[in-house]
Amino acid sequence: MRRNVERMYGDTLATLNLPADQLAKLKGLLAEKQMSSIDAIQAAEAAGIERGTPEWQDAIKQAAQDTEQQISAIMGPNADNTLAQLQMKVSFQNQVQNNYAADFANAGAPLSPDQSHALVQALSDANYAGKDTTNRPANYNEVDPTTGLTPHDSRIVEAAAQSLSPAQIQVLKTDQMENAQLSALMRQYNKGNGPVMFVP
Repeated sequence: MRRNVERMYGDTLATLNLPADQLAKLKGLLAEKQMSSIDAIQAAEAAGIERGTPEWQDAIKQAAQDTEQQISAIMGPNADNTLAQLQMKVSFQNQVQNNYAADFANAGAPLSPDQSHALVQALSDANYAGKDTTNRPANYNEVDPTTGLTPHDSRIVEAAAQSLSPAQIQVLKTDQMENAQLSALMRQYNKGNGPVMFVP
């Protein structure tokens, strides 16, 4: 579970600037939270509570309540939102490292470490996971036929333009347009067959 916590949050927990003992305690609590959820799921199923029901959800919530209170005592009342944002940031770090970096290098405009960091930050800032969505545009995930980008994509490009060269911005735009096209295809093929791809 501790390895899983490290994989989920990477080095982002260090950005909380907690004292070393509090950071170590937080990591332990996050691992404990996962373990208590697994224990609660097993106990609920052994008691015959159907998975996904309100009773099942209450059992999971109660099992993690004490641990979550301790996490909130370290991180503050918005711990869940902060953790969601940190988890997304790790996802973006992996995305930049494993996908974007190769595209930029293949285009002859490789990213420097500082530019990679700036792109990760631009992706994180544009994402609404763990954030207030009341001010998010209604068409945030809809492609503009003129630019080929969604408002979400444009927000990323505008933020990244402060650190990337014009050639690199063009690579980024191409990547974002291809992602939007893929999402549109997924929506088309997934119509009526469950949830579709959506960017928070």
